[in-house]
Amino acid sequence: MRSYTHRRLRGWDLVSAKPAMKTGESVRSVEGKFECRDGFREIEAADMTALEAQVPERWQNW
Repeated sequence: MRSYTHRRLRGWDLVSAKPAMKTGESVRSVEGKFECRDGFREIEAADMTALEAQVPERWQNW
């Protein structure tokens, strides 16, 4: 039996994993999706345009 280890990269979280197994085979594969999440930071601005200018490129819009 194989043993697998997982190392978490700082700032990256596994947000979904889709396992798949083909019919008649004993091999399972998993496709994972990671998103960059490096914490929270408060930002302030006088208007929305100035606020959006401060948001880093990799941040996700909620």
